[in-house]
Amino acid sequence: VPLWFPGILITVVVGLVLLGGIKRIAAVAERLVPSMIVLYLVTAIIYILLNVTEVPAMFALIISQAFSPSAAVGGFVGASVAQAVAAGVSRGVLSNEAGLGSAPIAHGIANVKHPAEQGVVGIFEVFVDTILVCSMTAFIILSSGLWTDPSYQASSGDLTAAALSTSIPFASLIVAVCSFLFGFSTLIGWCYYGEKCFEFLFGSNKVVFYRVLFTALVMLGSVISVPMVWAIGTLLNGFMAFPNLIGLMFLVGTVKKLTQEYFESGNENT
Repeated sequence: VPLWFPGILITVVVGLVLLGGIKRIAAVAERLVPSMIVLYLVTAIIYILLNVTEVPAMFALIISQAFSPSAAVGGFVGASVAQAVAAGVSRGVLSNEAGLGSAPIAHGIANVKHPAEQGVVGIFEVFVDTILVCSMTAFIILSSGLWTDPSYQASSGDLTAAALSTSIPFASLIVAVCSFLFGFSTLIGWCYYGEKCFEFLFGSNKVVFYRVLFTALVMLGSVISVPMVWAIGTLLNGFMAFPNLIGLMFLVGTVKKLTQEYFESGNENT
């Protein structure tokens, strides 16, 4: 199937959602995100239970290779520890948005009694995304042994699907569905982030131009190479993280004060 064909389909669907505004974006996201996480985690847990005997060796592998100065084998030939850490950090940031300053744009519209409530929710989001979803994926890949196969080096999705398929029938279909839902929800979520920034700079009456531009870029992203997409995402995330992290240093006192106020007042139980 030519890349432009699914690209057109996704572009049309994304465009229809975006034209509905924030209410439609929120409605779609609140249905997609929990569903895809539950589906993926249940599948991952089933796989791990079916291969529980491989878990000790998997953890031993993680510990032994974590700080090894030598390159790993198979698909990771030539990758130094520094390169692995750099790649892990960049992929992690793309996944959980920690430190980018993007998630607060969504948290800012929440109707809560205290700002620390959304801070707690934000921490939980990173926990679910990184500690649960990403760690489960790592466990699946490492316990399967397929991570040493160079043929899967170019596609993490194919590697995850192949690893799950060693124990679960139709796992490739599950991974495909989850990957689509993750990607689609990310598209509409990031569109909202950019839209609010665009609105701040140019006014709400010009938001429609941003939505049209974003929809067009969805089509462009579907036909360019995956390494190029990763490179662009990593570069632009760096541009966001740098000023945001500087701002966070100046806000440490405020965050500390609000957090203490929230927990000392007992609001966390309400």
